[in-house]
Amino acid sequence: MQVMSHFLRDVVMHGIIFLALEEFIEEIFPEVNWEELEMSAGCVEAFSPDRFFDDALFDAMLDALCKLENASRDDLLEQFGEFLVPGLMEMASAMGVIKPEWRSMDVLENVKAIIHGSIRQQFPDFVPPDIRTLRLKHSEVAIAYISARRLCPLVRGVVRGLASHFVERLKIWEPPVADVSGRLCRINVFIDDPTLTRFVDVPREFELVRSRGEDIRFFNTVQGVPFEGVGRVVEFSEQELTVQAGRDLLSVMRREGKTHMSVGHMNVGMSANVHRVDNSRGMALLNGIRLADGAVGMRQEMRVEPALPVRAHFQIEGRKFQGVLVNISSSGASLEIPPDSKLGQEDLFLDLVMGCLLPLRNPPKSNKRGAQDQYFIADGNLLSVERRKKGWNIRVVFAHVEPHALQLVARFIEERREDVEPYLNSAI
Repeated sequence: MQVMSHFLRDVVMHGIIFLALEEFIEEIFPEVNWEELEMSAGCVEAFSPDRFFDDALFDAMLDALCKLENASRDDLLEQFGEFLVPGLMEMASAMGVIKPEWRSMDVLENVKAIIHGSIRQQFPDFVPPDIRTLRLKHSEVAIAYISARRLCPLVRGVVRGLASHFVERLKIWEPPVADVSGRLCRINVFIDDPTLTRFVDVPREFELVRSRGEDIRFFNTVQGVPFEGVGRVVEFSEQELTVQAGRDLLSVMRREGKTHMSVGHMNVGMSANVHRVDNSRGMALLNGIRLADGAVGMRQEMRVEPALPVRAHFQIEGRKFQGVLVNISSSGASLEIPPDSKLGQEDLFLDLVMGCLLPLRNPPKSNKRGAQDQYFIADGNLLSVERRKKGWNIRVVFAHVEPHALQLVARFIEERREDVEPYLNSAI
């Protein structure tokens, strides 16, 4: 990944990128004379693979090529990005920074670590590009790249090259960007294969669960309050699964008509329709089983909504923001913040610290302060920023949560569950 990382730097560019550009032109545009192109771009020295050069030279050569071929800058950059991939993959594999079992989503998710691992060994002072990636689910990666050089087409080309390399059908979605400066490039890459991204081999997966004597974890939500529980495999067919579970969990399943599941050996979660509940036998019949959406494809933690507004605050790179808590779990939170907040999509995937006072009727015993409103604080990452009519809606993924804070969230979920128990009991 050496070429890509140096290519993405602003101000200077490694000489190897110019050598790669020369190979690209010789193969794709054999009618173009490289020496004449250098002259028209004002280049007066030979490029070397062990030196850096002013990146304005690359822009000049690209502009000259656009004129010669009557082609757009975006088209040429995209072609160049696709051309780079075979060499990049060969280099990164040889350096051991890509695992043999990785596929396209894994490479994109780990691009920053790949850059650090391959470049810092040779150039300790190397400043990596401001490229941020986040695995949204098993089959989708979000990319945010901040640069004044407008290289989104190059990133699109690299994605096309990865699709060819791994023989995968990849699609690109570019979310709307509220950035008038043009510095932000936002791309979501996902596998365009429903059979691969959603299909669950029910007999294979649940026979493995049963043979290991493992439980299935279930997740449901009623009136904004999450419920979880465990169940056991009873029997299964190609498309259906019968499970045994507790009375409360079965009541929630019947009320919602669907459920979410996770099992130990799968890296992605599942969703299912609740076809029938038999309280007398303590069983539920599930069908329509499919892979689920969620962080890294698995819904691992329960999110709970406050009954009344809860004020929250967070800080990003020294900037402070205030908002209202929409929901919270031990792994993340959603907030609404005022429309005049100086926050935008250029802040995506940046580190932050978030805090709020959770209203609790019975604080955890481990707390020594004795206050009913408990202060929650956690380090996290800005997952999404969306403009709404009344302001901004943001989602935060927690990176580190202290044990005390985890206790607060667990108690908060427990008390909110108690709030809706009368409603659940009425369904029995």
